[in-house]
Amino acid sequence: MLVEGFDQLDSGMLKLRRFLADHVTLGIGVHLNGGAVVGASSNIFGVHFAPKTIPPFTRGGEVFRKHRIQSMSMIDVARNVMARRKVALSSEQEEVLRAVFALTRSDRAKLDDGGGRDEAALRRAEGEAIRAFDLVEASGG
Repeated sequence: MLVEGFDQLDSGMLKLRRFLADHVTLGIGVHLNGGAVVGASSNIFGVHFAPKTIPPFTRGGEVFRKHRIQSMSMIDVARNVMARRKVALSSEQEEVLRAVFALTRSDRAKLDDGGGRDEAALRRAEGEAIRAFDLVEASGG
């Protein structure tokens, strides 16, 4: 298991599951290895096996890109997903998300922010993954 500042740690467990932070979205067919760590508000799609460690506030599969908390409207996505579960995103929770976004900026430093390249294709793939996820969720799967 990887913990920031500690490299790998022995969990003392024979089997270790996955660690998914709040507001993580996984596309259909995405597999995670044991001990995988997926950071807050990440959206993983379009890949069969995801990397073992995924930084917070990223999206993608073969290539990961940074979420842009304002223009990507990540807060609105969190608000909408929670509303479907009849829970409101409080101002305090929004503040925590924004603080975590700022604190984890260095984790995303090597990732592309999109820069307009293939952004339309990425949005289409992301939309398809979210729609498929919603269909599975609505069917009770």
